[in-house]
Amino acid sequence: MADQGASLCVDASVGVKWVLGDEEGSAASLALLERHVVGDIRIIVPDLFLHEVGNALMLAVRRKGVPEAAALEALGALVDLHLPAVPIGPLATSALTLGLRLGLSFYDAAYLAVAEDHGIPLITVDKQLLETDLPWILGLDDVQPYLDQGSS
Repeated sequence: MADQGASLCVDASVGVKWVLGDEEGSAASLALLERHVVGDIRIIVPDLFLHEVGNALMLAVRRKGVPEAAALEALGALVDLHLPAVPIGPLATSALTLGLRLGLSFYDAAYLAVAEDHGIPLITVDKQLLETDLPWILGLDDVQPYLDQGSS
């Protein structure tokens, strides 16, 4: 069992799997989301999360033929989750420093900065992030063992 209220930060790569459910890893990402919805864990995101997932939905409509109505419904459902969004402004210098040090985009580094600032893991399926040497970056397959470890 996870500790009640364990917090995690997720990036847009996980959020995209929530809204475009036909992707590899979608089941694991949806299981993580369900744990948030029932209050088992708490998911936080940087305030740019909705922008990035919304952009992915727009591209899915334009390039993959996802119906516009489905994209709008998915975006509405994401907004209705009311995920706590951390303003990136106060963490911008940290994000820039991390991005420069690790060779990441500012967007990816913003997720790292939020996770680091809150002392919680970042959950991602982004290969570049997973290849960094930071122990608090976890893939979807690593979440359950992390949560189990916290309750031991």
